[in-house]
Amino acid sequence: MSGISLGTGLMSGLPTADIIDQLMAVERRPLMLIQQRNDRLSAQQDALREVNAKLLAVKLSANGFTTNRNFRSF
Repeated sequence: MSGISLGTGLMSGLPTADIIDQLMAVERRPLMLIQQRNDRLSAQQDALREVNAKLLAVKLSANGFTTNRNFRSF
C-alpha cells in the first residue's frame, strides 16, 4: 500500500524556503569569489596604470635634458 505520507514533502514542517535560500547561497559562493578577485585585480590594474602614467611623465621630463639647449638656459 503505497500512499503519500503526511510526514514528508511540503507537509513535513521543514523550513523549505530557508533551505532553498541556503542552497542558493552555497551555489552563488564561487561566483562571489570570482567577482571579488576580479575587483581586486581591477584595482591593481588601475594602480599600475597610475604608476605607468607617472613613470611616463618622468621619462618625458628627463628626455628634455638630453638636448644641449636646456642646459644652456641655466
